[in-house]
Amino acid sequence: MNTQFNQSLAGTERKYVVGQVKANGPILHIQIGGPEYNRPYGAAFDVPVGPALSTFLQNQTNLVKSLASYKKNYMTAQFDSAGGDIVKLQIKGTVGNRDYGFTSTIEDDTLASYLRQVTTQTVVKAVGTVAPMWDNDDDQDYDDQDDDDNENTNDDTAEELVGALQESLNSIQQLLNTANEELAQLKSKVV
Repeated sequence: MNTQFNQSLAGTERKYVVGQVKANGPILHIQIGGPEYNRPYGAAFDVPVGPALSTFLQNQTNLVKSLASYKKNYMTAQFDSAGGDIVKLQIKGTVGNRDYGFTSTIEDDTLASYLRQVTTQTVVKAVGTVAPMWDNDDDQDYDDQDDDDNENTNDDTAEELVGALQESLNSIQQLLNTANEELAQLKSKVV
């Protein structure tokens, strides 16, 4: 399973990792689909949260089935590493503390590290899959067939590649920004 990304619900260019959440009192259970980490479907984390988020989640009706079991319902959520141990959380739902639903920050070093890891792996995979498209292999046969369906497919593929490259560049920029923030924090501690 590949990690999925969404645009920020706040309307910024920032990309968020898609996951699911369920409140168990003061503990938020998080499930993220992707490469196996600590669960067959990807990753799961339990983090403490405040009562405002727990209450917001209890009052939501836009639920999806759990990645682990079809017997439990979760809310779709999205996450982004905000530097250090801090994770930004966004949930689309009824109006909470935002027009689109709810946002919060979570402090958890394991979750933040995981998010940085899957973001980095996704960028590397995207660049790795796109790069061979520009390989100028002279031994390759090219079909110059004038087929409208092939042209449309090639146009769609080119648009998808451009979109993937742009997403990769955005993710790389986010990683650089996070690294610069962490470097600045380390420098301030040294001085």
